[in-house]
Amino acid sequence: MPGRDCASFISLTFMKLRNMGKKADLSLSINAIVVLILAITMLGLGLMFIRGQFGGAVDKLKTMTEQIDAGQKAELENSPDRITLRTTDFEIKRGTQKDLYYAVRNNLDAQATFTVDGFACTDAIGVGAVFTDITFEGLKEKLIQSGSSFAFPLVIKVKSGAIATIYSCALTVPHPTETANYAIKEFFIKVTP
Repeated sequence: MPGRDCASFISLTFMKLRNMGKKADLSLSINAIVVLILAITMLGLGLMFIRGQFGGAVDKLKTMTEQIDAGQKAELENSPDRITLRTTDFEIKRGTQKDLYYAVRNNLDAQATFTVDGFACTDAIGVGAVFTDITFEGLKEKLIQSGSSFAFPLVIKVKSGAIATIYSCALTVPHPTETANYAIKEFFIKVTP
């Protein structure tokens, strides 16, 4: 029966092919797992390399920033003015803050405690500006020796809903022993979107 032999040959061939397909599927799964493990390993090694390269750079940047801050503080403290700001024009994006320093110099004949809480914005270009959208945080009081200065840290915060315009602000330091003001320093804050 030649037809039967042919049918069994075809049947056997299909069974072999079907079994080969199963082995190929299993082989493909093992290959996929090996490739996945290698990919995860390479990703881990790549991340370790990047962290090693940039971790040192971040530390160096932090050290440089601290040195710049120390230099700025020293520069401010060496000024003969009663109030010193590095600049009188600041640009701050809405919803962010700016960290800076300002110095108060004691030009009185004796040491005195200076209270600094007179930050305020009082005018702005345009309509609709709310002056309370800009807030100031920092040290409030410091005993300063005669002829010396102290650099106060200051954080200027601009609320996210602030109008984008230029605000006119001032720092007022009351006199430690009299009713008059010791010094007033005007500055501008440009709020950007």
